[in-house]
Amino acid sequence: MMASVHVAVGITTATLLEKSKKKRLLTVSFILNVLLHGVLDLLPHSHPINSYLDIAIALLLFSLIFFTDKKYRKLFALCYVGSILPDIIDLGIFRVLPVGNFKIFPWHFKAVFDLLDRTYSSGFVNMAANIIVILTCITIFLIIKLKQHHAENSASHN
Repeated sequence: MMASVHVAVGITTATLLEKSKKKRLLTVSFILNVLLHGVLDLLPHSHPINSYLDIAIALLLFSLIFFTDKKYRKLFALCYVGSILPDIIDLGIFRVLPVGNFKIFPWHFKAVFDLLDRTYSSGFVNMAANIIVILTCITIFLIIKLKQHHAENSASHN
């Protein structure tokens, strides 16, 4: 899955969790996003844009932290990092280090990748899955923000 899609899911997760009162929320949100990364990598997908553009979009999405309420910035940052960390380690750091084809995260193992590549060989299915994931993230984000806006307006009229 593209880095920008992983990050979009991380940001959406932060939006969903920002009103949670659970203790250990930061730890849970980080771990949840690492696991969601794996789920996304197991879905059919393609990489329709250049890797450099994808990384630029992912970094640009991080700038949304400056539009986040200060009390939720740590949550936002941990969701963001958790969503992209598996690729940073397995596809970034380990490509530079002399560790051969070693991977930490099972969804990056060559056997898993080869199996999925054979299973999801249709370019149309891959592109459709990317679009569905992105549209789902945008929809969830907008619904939450509209509900928050509605709640704030209702509170100000009372």
